[in-house]
Amino acid sequence: MPDEPEDFWPAEIPDPSDPAPVALLKEQAMILGQKMHGELEGIVRTSTEEGTVFYSLYLKANVLGDYLYKLLFIAHPAIGWSGDYPISAQSSAGGSSVSISNDNEFREWLRAQLSSDYVRSALGNLRRYIRERQSTRVG
Repeated sequence: MPDEPEDFWPAEIPDPSDPAPVALLKEQAMILGQKMHGELEGIVRTSTEEGTVFYSLYLKANVLGDYLYKLLFIAHPAIGWSGDYPISAQSSAGGSSVSISNDNEFREWLRAQLSSDYVRSALGNLRRYIRERQSTRVG
């Protein structure tokens, strides 16, 4: 009987659950959908580019088809990153990327972004486009 092959893999493989900042983005996306009664919703999409993982928060209005409006993103290295932080974050409103090192900093940054005039304007504009689309369908 041949010897069993030696297992070099880690005894514990990390849990695939979302890192804390991603879970918070998804939670806020869900809250927007509830707050807007499905008229607008938040969508979190994941992408990778050149060794970096990006989680982007988009606004989506189903009546406008596949149109998505990116509000912000967070990013971390694809390999070699452990834990929830540090991450980099950037708003689509402009400005440079910021480095965030803990949950409190991320919550403060995200709160400032989602309550900003920029996001308020984006939400208002999308609602106007929704109303225009709905009125042309009815009329």
